[in-house]
Parts: sequence; structure tokens; C-alpha cells
Amino acid sequence: MSKVEAPGLPRESRYAIRELENGLNVMAVEVPSARKLRLVGAVDAGFFDEPAKCRGLAHLLEHALFLGSLPHSEPGELARWVGERGGRYNARTEAYTTHVHLYLPPECADEGLARLVALLYRPLLDSSLIAAEVKVLDAEFHARLADPALHRLAALGRFSEPSHPARHCHAGHRASLGEDAGQLSARLGEFHRRHYHAERMGLVMLGPQTLDEQLALLARHGACIGKATTSPPTRQPYWREAQLGAWVRWCTPPIGDSKSDNSHSLELLWALPTELVLRHGGWIEHLLGILNDGTLSANLAASLSVQLHNRASLQELEATLSWQGPQALFGITLDLEGSVEQDAMTALYTTCLACLQAALKALNEQDPPPLASPVDLDEWPREQACRLAQGIPLSTSVAAPCEPLHEARKALAHWLAPRRCRMLERCSPGTLGQRADGDTEETGTPFRFSPLPVFDEPPPLALRSAPRFMPMQPDAITPQPPEAKRHGIPQRLTSREHLALWWGGFVTSQMDDAMDTYCCLGWPAPPIHQHERLMRWRASTLALAQAARARGMTLRLGGDSQGDWLMTHGSTAPLLSLAEQAVAAWHDLPLADNAPSQPSPTAGLVAQRMLARLETPSPALRQAHSSALSCWIGEHIGSDQAHLWAERVRVLLPDIEPMRLRGDPANSREPQLSLPPVGKDWALLLEVQGADESSRSRWLMQLLGQCHDAAFYREMRQRRGLGYVAAVRYREAAGWPRLGYVVQSPHADIDALRAAIEAFLNAQALRLARLTFDEFNCLRRGLLARQGPPETIAEALERTWQALRRHSREKPLDTLPPWEEEQIALERLMPSDIEAHAQALVAGTLPRRWWEQRPTTP
Repeated sequence: MSKVEAPGLPRESRYAIRELENGLNVMAVEVPSARKLRLVGAVDAGFFDEPAKCRGLAHLLEHALFLGSLPHSEPGELARWVGERGGRYNARTEAYTTHVHLYLPPECADEGLARLVALLYRPLLDSSLIAAEVKVLDAEFHARLADPALHRLAALGRFSEPSHPARHCHAGHRASLGEDAGQLSARLGEFHRRHYHAERMGLVMLGPQTLDEQLALLARHGACIGKATTSPPTRQPYWREAQLGAWVRWCTPPIGDSKSDNSHSLELLWALPTELVLRHGGWIEHLLGILNDGTLSANLAASLSVQLHNRASLQELEATLSWQGPQALFGITLDLEGSVEQDAMTALYTTCLACLQAALKALNEQDPPPLASPVDLDEWPREQACRLAQGIPLSTSVAAPCEPLHEARKALAHWLAPRRCRMLERCSPGTLGQRADGDTEETGTPFRFSPLPVFDEPPPLALRSAPRFMPMQPDAITPQPPEAKRHGIPQRLTSREHLALWWGGFVTSQMDDAMDTYCCLGWPAPPIHQHERLMRWRASTLALAQAARARGMTLRLGGDSQGDWLMTHGSTAPLLSLAEQAVAAWHDLPLADNAPSQPSPTAGLVAQRMLARLETPSPALRQAHSSALSCWIGEHIGSDQAHLWAERVRVLLPDIEPMRLRGDPANSREPQLSLPPVGKDWALLLEVQGADESSRSRWLMQLLGQCHDAAFYREMRQRRGLGYVAAVRYREAAGWPRLGYVVQSPHADIDALRAAIEAFLNAQALRLARLTFDEFNCLRRGLLARQGPPETIAEALERTWQALRRHSREKPLDTLPPWEEEQIALERLMPSDIEAHAQALVAGTLPRRWWEQRPTTP
């Protein structure tokens, strides 16, 4: 066992991997700044491993794991236990893996790991409960027929062999699973015995505990999982050799408002043999670094401009290496917005190939390894657990290549040749029409085959370079004085009508010597068309953001009811150049006279789309008196230089008057808002707004949501049988707290859903909020684990910056970082405060409004 540092994780983080005697692979990840514990259990079995005559069995088993296990036999026991501790849990079934993940306070590590192992290895699979879960899966399947992700899988399956499981839908429904609960229970048990054993599992723990403490817990609980009694299944290769050079175009069936969806995507895919990746993995990482450094984005954006005269934009681009079971997959993915004709797609394809060939030639033995980007602390452990379960090399570091460059270049040029490419294109709904070659079985996904242009090498193109950054003069870079670091208070250098400037401060242990500097800017912007404006701004700075990331910097853009903003941090010398170019891109945005002002998400279940509404600022929210430009600059940039630079940036922005919007959520009640119909389900969301935007109000709303969530789920889904989605979720819009009570149902109409939600609130809202002091403390500890001191530099900067933006000019700055102020506010709360807040909810004192989604008409 070795203990190594993990690039991309917060500073001073380490990880260790161990194989236990029973063959179980475990991974401990010590992150000293982690405030919550992540536990993940993964199994090397997914929906491609299930019997052909019982498609959906793997997904059904994922659901059945939560219906009771030894020694926790009560259905929903894990949900209750996790909820009482303020934690979260989820699970997912994918093509070749299934994983369960828990987020808990760190002190719950021992019992949390015991419950996770019991859930995975000792499920009861009670036949009396299986039939109800089949109904849930059936409703979920029909709802997901409006989800592009389901149709993408169906279209991707056209590249596989006819006999491969990918040719069929594995979401599971009543017709594919049958309704014999006893037979299903037996099949679930057989599938579990064959796949859920130590040699095909991976356990990952990420938390603040030391590696030795984590490994001891993982070894003790992991030893309870038995070894295999059957041989592992043989998996056939996914990719069909005959489909090399194929172009599959697909779209979602035109359902309701989905006809107006103008999203496109393009995926260029190359299947790579495992041996190639294991031998030349270092050079592949270098190649991906070159493709993601902004050069490819800049050239694709230029191609779109020439082909479509800015009628479409490149929203996202990423070159990746992933795994499809026994095979690796090299991919370049483009997300587009706007009207894109087939000729333009061909031009984008040609540009991608030209840049790929140029990147292969640009590989250089003298170049350093690409910089590791900061990882998502929630997503990263799940990826590692799945890799452990499958025996795939972990993505924990970016190593320098050790293989000869000439050998690697020759092998990669062969496997990444244009003739070996497959292309998957998502079109707008209804685009294919009568031109479709057919519809996929069950999902009804229209698709069409076309050949890709044939050439050994792409036509030569005059390629653009990635954006560049102008470094600051050395004499402009000065360290902060010691007293600024000691007190940790941003100093306000100026506060005038046209400029509010803060400098330095709030240096956490994560920031000490771990980054060079940071720069944050915000300014008033019209709330109308904000979503469209942000999309265009992100598209116009995509190459800039990628070039920054390749040089160890980050750029984040956003907007809310106070205006638009950006955050940058990283290397001192070029950072202000990065921020200035991003501001210039905002200034150059074309005006959108008829653009939609509200986001219209097109992916995920209807309930998820409705919950996204909670994060949309309401025009009636109170707005602080804000200066025309707010700026916060820190670490190593002198105060005089900061002031001069901020004044220069202000000139780049148009003359925007400081915003002084008035209003109050209580005066903006809208009884019921209708969303455009999508799919065949009914859905209703009750939005409840907090009394104000104070830390106290935000904590009370979160505590109330935790008190209600599990009981709301049981009432709506299990007792009333209304639908398969029933949840209470907390969100914020421009710092204003909101709760959403959402139900999605295939059979209950809006009136029935509203009556059920109101009945729940009247009968249970107040009772559930009456907590003992021990129950209250347990929830409070869970909230601190989720929203206590920042875990990463990016989180610390964002929370500080948003707190500064919320500050009025008249109010003096507080002397504590925002997370410490929030912690004090939480510690001052008592159980009686939650009960009083629940009473306000029931009495209708808290502002509320309803969002409804009706099914599409035939």
C-alpha cells in the first residue's frame, strides 16, 4: 500500500489503495478540509449484464437495495437514518456499473460504512415489495421518454453489434420485467449472487479522517463481503467494426414544447484497445491537454461564424477518455445552440480532425505534463469507485509519459485515424422527419445513418492559436501586508457611486501558498434576457476559459438579480489580463431583442426541470443599492495597481445606472404558473420563499426541508401512490432561500396533486417540525457538514464574493468570514424556531406560488 498525493484535490490531500484478502479493492482519500464524508460503493455490473428476457433487472435491483437489508429490514430505513443526520444518498445504474453513494457528517463514518455494505451485500429482496417498485420503474420509463439522455443511449446503440445488449432499452418497465413478483424476486437474487461479491466491488471513502483511520474502517467493514462463487461473465465488444466511418443523426420525438428545443450536440468517437491505453496513457493525457487548451474551441467557433454567420454558437467542448466496459473511448464532444445545417456539421467534423492531427504532431517530449484541474469532490469518488470495481487504472494523477514518443505517435495516429471515427449528432426534435431511417425499439428514437466524408488525412486548414494573456509588470506584483492575512478582512479601498473596491482578506488554510491571486467583478445588468445573455457570454469566452485552465487559472461567469459577475483565480501575472478579456467579451455581446428571458431546460425528468425554477431570481426580490462596478482583488496585487486596473475595467462597461429595484416577495404572489407541456405526466411544484435573505432564514428553510423530505416522499409515493417523484428540495436564487415541494405523476391530475400537497402541509408540517433537542442537534451537525467552512479554494472565494456583493454601501463590513457568520447564526437557533417557521408555512405567512406542468395533448 502506498500513500500518494492526489493532483486536483485540495492541498495536503492524499489517497491510498488496498486490496483486501477477499479481493475487495478499497480506496481511502484524506482531505483535511473536507467538512462532509463521502462513501461510495460500486459494483462491476450494469444493465448490459442483465438477462436478455428481463431487461431492466439491474435497475430494479438498484431500487430493491433500498427496500431493506440485514440487519436493517424496514423499507426506507437508510433514507430515514441518513435524513435524520442531515445527509444525502443516491444510486445509479449504468451500462457496466451500479453505484450507491452517501454524504454524511464525518462522525457517521463507522455506521455509514456498515449500512452501505449491508445494503450492497445483504439486501432482503422481499417479493411483497417488488411489484410496487415495478410500477415505479414503469412510470419513470414513460416519463423519461421526454429525456434526451434516454434517446442518446438508443442512438448510440446503433453503432453496436446487432446481438449486443446496447441495441435494446434497459430502463425497465412493466412489459420488459413482467408482473410476477415472486419470479422477479428470484431473478433479482440470482443476479445479485452472480455479480455482487468482493472481487467485483470497490469501496471509496473521502473525508477529513487520516488515511490509517479510513483504511481500518474500510478493511473491517469490507471484510464482511463474500468472495465470488461463480466465474465472471464474458462481455462482448460494444463497437461494431462495420460501423467505422458511420454518422448517426438522432433526435427526440417531437413532444409538446420540445419542438422549440434548439440544442445540438456532436460527438466524435474512437474505440481504443485497453492495451494501447495502458501502454500510452501518459501521451493520451498530453493529447487531451492540447485539445482542451482553447485552440480547438477557437477554431470551431471561427468555423461556425463562417458557416452560419453567428446563427449558432459553441456552448461547450471537451475531449475525454472514458471507458465502455472492456474498451476505452476517446471522444470529442461539442454542445451547440442555434440552427445548424448538415453542411456546417461536416465543417465542424473536418475542423476537429484537423486539430486532432495537429495535436498529435505537437506532442513533445520536452513539454511538462498538463496541469490537473480541480476535481469535483462529490463526483470524483464515484468515478474512482467504478474504476476500482472494474479493475480500470485510476484517474488520480497526470503522469509524465515514459514510453517513446515516436512509438506512441504511430500507434495513436493509427487508432485515431479519420476512417476509424464514428460520429453521433443530436438534432432538433422533428428535424429528421420523413428522412429518418427508422425508430428505435421501445423509445421511438428517430435516427438516420449517413457516411462520414472519407479521407486519410483531413484537408489542411489555417488553424488559429488559443487565446493569450498579457502578463503584469513585475513591479505591480506585491504581497499583502501581514496584518491583512492575520485579520482576514477584505479592505474597502473605495466605495463610490461608480465603484466599490475591496482588496485582500479572508485567507483560509486552503489559500495559503496554494494559489497566487484572485479577481472578482460584478456590475448591474438588465434582468430581461439574462439567461440568453449568459449563454452567449459563456460561448464567447469558451476558448478563453479553456486556455486559462491549461495555464492553472479558472474563469467562472454568472448572473442573478443583482447583475452579472465573473470570478477568476490562479497565476498572478496573467490573471488581470484574463479578467479584462472576459469583460471585453461581455461588452461585445450582440443584443437579443426577442430572446427568451427564462431558462428552458430540456434534459432530465419534468420534476428536475421544475426544481430548476427555484434558482431563477424573481424580479420582485429586493435589490441592494449597488455600485456600477464591484471589484474584489487579492493576493500579491498591490492596492494602487488594483485601483488603477479597476478604473480601467469600468471604462470597458457601458454606462449602467446603479440598480435600485424595490419590491418584496410577499407582494408578488402568483397563484399558479403554467409551464409548457412536455411528456405525458402531470407535475406540480409548490415554491415557498423565505422571509428574507439572512443567514437565519436560509438555515431555517433548510432545516424545515430536512424535517419534511422523507415524510413527504412516504406520503406521496408510498401511501398515496401518486407518482414516482416526490421530494422537498432547498434552493437559492441570488441568495434568497426557497423550498420546493414537487410531485410528478403519470395519473393524478393537478387538482389531485395540489390537494395532496396541501393536506400534507396541514396534517404533518407542524408535527414534523417539533424536534427534541437531540434531534435538532443531529440535523444541525448535518447542515454544518454540508455548508460549513469551505472545502476548496473556489468555494471559499465564491462564498466571500457573493457576501460582498450582497453588502449595501451603508453597512460596515463584518469582521468574520461569511461561513463563520453563518455558523454563529445556526448555533443561535433553537428547536422552537423551526416550529415557528413551520407554523408560518402552514398559516400562509411565507410567500408561495405554484408551478404546474400538464401532459401534452395527442
